[in-house]
Parts: sequence; C-alpha cells; structure tokens
Amino acid sequence: METTLLISIVILNIVLLIVLGLLGYLVYRLLSEKKSINQTAPSETPKSAYEHYHPEIKKRLEGIEFTNPVAENIFCPIHPEEAGEVQCGMCGKYFCNKCIRPMKSIYFCKEHMAVFLRNQWEEILTLKTSSSDPEAGVRLYDKKQLIFTEHKIPTYIETHYKIDVDSDFIETYLVLYAQENQAEQVKELLEE
Repeated sequence: METTLLISIVILNIVLLIVLGLLGYLVYRLLSEKKSINQTAPSETPKSAYEHYHPEIKKRLEGIEFTNPVAENIFCPIHPEEAGEVQCGMCGKYFCNKCIRPMKSIYFCKEHMAVFLRNQWEEILTLKTSSSDPEAGVRLYDKKQLIFTEHKIPTYIETHYKIDVDSDFIETYLVLYAQENQAEQVKELLEE
C-alpha cells in the first residue's frame, strides 16, 4: 500500500515537472515573439511579424494601410513599448505615465514642463463654452494645435469653472495662454 502511494506521488511529480517545463517553454516563445515585434521600426508596419499567421490572414494584414495619424501615435515617443496614456498640454503627443507630469490641471511632457516653468505666460483668449455649442471649444483646441505644429509656438489651454451655487449652475471657460514674448503673434494667428 505504501509502495503504491509512493509510486503514485513520484509519477505525479514527474507529470507536474513536464507540464511546468512545457508552460515555461510557451512563455519563453511568447516573450521572444513580442520582443521581435517591438524591435521593428515604429514608422513601418511590422510585416515580418505576420509570417507565422495563416496565409489568408497574412494577406489581409499586409494589405492594411495605417492612415490615421492618431492611431499611429498611440505609443509613447520615448518608450515605444508603452501605450501613450496622457496627452501633453503643449505638443499634443501622448506619453506614458513615466514621461508626463501634472502642473495645475494640465499635464506636460518633460520637455514642455521645462518650457512652462521657464517662461512667463499671458492670457490670450477666454472662451465660454456651453453644451449647446461644443464646437467652439473643439475649434480652439484645433487652432492651438495648428499654431504649435505649423509655427512651433507653444501654447496651452486651461479649463476654468465658475460655480453659481444659488442657481446650481456651472459655467465652463477655456483659457488660452501663450508666452509673453509671443502673445501678439498668437493673437494674429488666432484672427486668421
């Protein structure tokens, strides 16, 4: 009886070791495939990563063209293996949590946090937003991004709230700020 029990325990241990070995091998294979996919250039589609797929799936994946610039830039520019989670208030790029820092109610990447701290900022425009006209706020954000991408002028937008407790009403304002030495240029660009 004891011998049978001992043999059963030995056999179970051997089976357990084989299962653990197979699991370890599968994890190793998955990690090595992930590493090879991450090492491809971020600007091009990793077509070599499709080689192990079924031919029909491979054909479909190779035919896909990534044209949405937002979808192409969803990874942190500094840590391409990390998803971009928070948008910088100046450049508009998405960064991982390691590369973004809060200041007031805005987040800045490390480069633009330094720009924010080293300069004096002037209020350029205050826009009252409402739920009946949300497009005005969207246009302001689009114009701010256009000023940054085309003219390389850093600006940022703060959201301010005015709370009327008696009427139980909250007013929302978007306030655009620019560096004092570039304030006039930003005002001219907003009027265009």
